Amino acid sequence: MRVLIAWEMGRNFGHVTQIVPVAEALRRRGVEVGLALRNPAALGPFAGSGEFSVVQAPYISPARRQPGETRQKILLYSDDLLACGYDDSTSLAGLIAGWDSLIGSFKPDALVSQSAPSALLATHGMAMARFRLGRGYDLPPATVPQTPVRHWEKNDPQETGRREAEVLATVNAALRACGREPLRNFADFLRTDGDFLCAFRETDHYRDRDNATYYGSLGKTDGGIEVEWRPGAVRRVFAYIQPSKKVFVPAMQALFRLPANFDVIVAAPKVPGELGQQFRRPGFRLFDSPVRLDPLLPDCNLLVNHASSGISNTALCAGIPLLMLPGHIEQTMQARAIGRHGAGLGMSGEFSSNDILQTIGRLLNDPRFTQAARSIQAR
Repeated sequence: MRVLIAWEMGRNFGHVTQIVPVAEALRRRGVEVGLALRNPAALGPFAGSGEFSVVQAPYISPARRQPGETRQKILLYSDDLLACGYDDSTSLAGLIAGWDSLIGSFKPDALVSQSAPSALLATHGMAMARFRLGRGYDLPPATVPQTPVRHWEKNDPQETGRREAEVLATVNAALRACGREPLRNFADFLRTDGDFLCAFRETDHYRDRDNATYYGSLGKTDGGIEVEWRPGAVRRVFAYIQPSKKVFVPAMQALFRLPANFDVIVAAPKVPGELGQQFRRPGFRLFDSPVRLDPLLPDCNLLVNHASSGISNTALCAGIPLLMLPGHIEQTMQARAIGRHGAGLGMSGEFSSNDILQTIGRLLNDPRFTQAARSIQAR
């Protein structure tokens, strides 16, 4: 049996930490596994280079906005596809053709899509098993019409209906160009032989999802640089933050100003060396690559991140409250889900390092946040 696991959209390590455990489990059962990855280099910290057949996945990089151009507010999952080729049927047809070639070469019996919508399109109508794997956002409910991503806001049905129809028209034009049957509605795009929703109801991006099976947290905590907490620290804080984010500098400034008797470990993959040099002191360690989490989680008092689903689920499984600094709609949905259950706080808009420092203090000093996280851990 041959299984192709595909990843097309998104750039972060969280995608690989979902793919590797599934690939390893399939391989142990004698399945031949192929990985088509948006970023094959991301596999390095989490799996040996010779363990799987790995190829570059076809993808279209999100379109860069021109100066002064404003991207429309994302209201639906389909809106998030526009910048990745779904705003132009010719580009999308080329993307489908790329997947056709890859699939024809590997000849899988089954496809597992981890945020790989175009792989699903390319296999639409094919005689193979097709599955979706994800933590919530990239497994939107297959409803007609689509479920709005900003479910906490009032949404205009006419506007969301217009947007959905436009994307569906582009998709169908691309499918026809590739000799495929068109879809009846966008929900057809999302329907597969099964969904593996690797999250908890408490952390699902979509509120009140009907008839969902939650498989629990799936991720890799044994990859990355091995470090230990400093003995005698009164509080231990771990942060995973991305240097490319606007919030990176104020977050680093806030973490750097925590008391000297705290132990602070920051993983900031690909942080520029000159920037890293600014943050050096005893009790504060900055790493420019992923850090191995499993030895740190049992004694961690607070985890700071961008509300990425993988590390957020991992933290809650360990009973650790979260400070979340979301950078886009998927992370905002995750932060709101966790915030509803009292297991963390999210920050959005304009804020300073002082604001972050105050929020860290609130999370560490109010026991209700840790109690809520441990309640989720126990469930």
